[in-house]
Amino acid sequence: NTFFIPVDGRAQSELQGIMEIAEKNKMGVIFYVAHAEAQLGREKTINLWIRDQSPEWQLSIHLANLDLSLLLGYKLLQNWDASMRVVTVVSTQEHIYEAQTYLSNLMSTARIPKQCEILVQHCGFNEFLGRVPRADLNIFGLSTIVNKTFMESVVNNTKSSCIFVKT
Repeated sequence: NTFFIPVDGRAQSELQGIMEIAEKNKMGVIFYVAHAEAQLGREKTINLWIRDQSPEWQLSIHLANLDLSLLLGYKLLQNWDASMRVVTVVSTQEHIYEAQTYLSNLMSTARIPKQCEILVQHCGFNEFLGRVPRADLNIFGLSTIVNKTFMESVVNNTKSSCIFVKT
């Protein structure tokens, strides 16, 4: 019930077509963008990015396209015997504590092991991409509009391979 698609060598229109088929059939999509040199590195660290939930940092039944991202992070954590960092950026300083609490509750609810680090930064997303602690793989949520150029720029800025997930 999930497409796993390497992005390399595919046109923007093809990726968007895959997204539309997945949505029509209520399937998940995972786009994999490999970093040319790093590939999957040592398979020891994962950054799981959670988008800013402001102003409503409350857990609910609807987890804003997080189910598949959380599952992938959890399975890779186990299979790689890796460590995971859960990362978000917030637009205002006042949301840092709320974001940390939200992510802590999310990890607990998802039964993600406690050794996961939570990292919340007050800055812009693009600004933090180049400063985030390096990982062998970054996991991001994905909107219904596919932007191949953006995905490739994220790989370049993080200097690691990335997967982009849509439930």
